[in-house]
Amino acid sequence: MIYPTTAADNAPTDEEYEHLLMVAKRIQNPRKRTKAVFMLRAMGELGLRSGELLHFRPSWLDRERKIIQIPVQDDCRCRYCQEQAAAAAENDDITQAEALENYWQPKYRASHRAVPYTKSDKTVEITEQFADMVGNYDCAQSTINRRLNRLIECAGVNEDIHPHALRAYAALWWARQGLEAVYLQGLFGWNDMRVAVRYIQAGGNQLQQRINELTQANDISDGEHITDLTTGGLHNTDEVISQAQATSSPAEHPRSRDGSPSIEQPSTTETPSPDCSQASLQSYIDA
Repeated sequence: MIYPTTAADNAPTDEEYEHLLMVAKRIQNPRKRTKAVFMLRAMGELGLRSGELLHFRPSWLDRERKIIQIPVQDDCRCRYCQEQAAAAAENDDITQAEALENYWQPKYRASHRAVPYTKSDKTVEITEQFADMVGNYDCAQSTINRRLNRLIECAGVNEDIHPHALRAYAALWWARQGLEAVYLQGLFGWNDMRVAVRYIQAGGNQLQQRINELTQANDISDGEHITDLTTGGLHNTDEVISQAQATSSPAEHPRSRDGSPSIEQPSTTETPSPDCSQASLQSYIDA
């Protein structure tokens, strides 16, 4: 049986994501560079959908709390919304103006949410820099796709990466850090918690960490202390519990496809793909 490919299947590895960022940072025009880096970090770290990225406004930022507040509805007449309204009008036999009254809205009701942008200092910096320097994207979904494809070509990474695969990369990253399903669902705005559970299962780290905790606790028992593997509780002294916690394995750091550890920031000794010339990047800017 052939199973359909999912966004998670096409998510970049840690190394591929870092290469994409490295190429984006080489764009010489400050405004274009800011737009490119924010595009990657907003989808690949904050987990924004491409539609949410296209409708980002500086007014969505709460700088004091460091969150992006995605609204229930935002009146919009951008190219993306006009394209969506035109398609809706054709399908529902109404005028485009009538259809446009419903735009813009996030994908689900649950997608109205607060998204912290504090994953790293660089994420905070580029989010607020984009809000101050650029403000918002004024382009169609196809433009986002073209620009991402150009960065992929310049970086020489998996050509199957697409905007939703970047969002899947973010979901897998947070699942591997141990973020529970209810919080993962809230962060990504899924309508169904089962989606969050699937990402946690795909990451595998929470299950491995729990097994490690139970195994380590069982290993140090000396016959007088009984480990209850059914309930996950330890019926022993406080000292044994503290020892078990101290010896339990931390969550495994995400790894790349070749098994090498993930790198939080690209090394200063790394060089981009040979195809990543300024001429290639200029074609990205003109896309």
